[in-house]
Amino acid sequence: MSRISLSIRRLPLAIGFAIGFGACSGGVQLPNPTFINFVDTLELYSLRGTPVPTVSAFDIVRGFAARIELGDEFDFAFDFSDGDTAILIPGQALGIPIESGVQPMDQAFDDILIAPISDYIEDSIMSVDVGAVFAGRSRLAPDFCSAFLGALPRYAKFEVLAIDRVEGKITLKYLVNFNCGYRSLEPGLPEQ
Repeated sequence: MSRISLSIRRLPLAIGFAIGFGACSGGVQLPNPTFINFVDTLELYSLRGTPVPTVSAFDIVRGFAARIELGDEFDFAFDFSDGDTAILIPGQALGIPIESGVQPMDQAFDDILIAPISDYIEDSIMSVDVGAVFAGRSRLAPDFCSAFLGALPRYAKFEVLAIDRVEGKITLKYLVNFNCGYRSLEPGLPEQ
């Protein structure tokens, strides 16, 4: 049997995967969601003025706080500007070549039902204050879906609950959607 005939025999399987798993845009069917969206809180400590082993960044891909001295597996970091303003710093602004970003939102946390696709701040800082709400897009996340759809970002929403300049920390409420290609930011199992 030739390579051509083997390729033709595998074509129905490849088409089946393409139809079954789809792509992330254009209304094409995504895999069924398997992760339930839930709201949680966390604290991040400023990059400067706090002990090295404290968590200063957030990893949207995995949904938890990260230590930047351990590598570049995070999507944005927290610090205070020289003027004592709380700031978020996307990876590119720290010189890491990733496509993660943050975007200020003018809606209340609970009113954000779907993450925006574009207009994320990727290469400059964003100042925040208590009550600020923002969306986040992760770096491209290789996972199960990568085999069928390519690496995809994760989406999240955040609200600043508290800023403590004395201890050098920020408290965030957040929701991350871990489902492949989904932008829904409502609690519960997302719908297609």
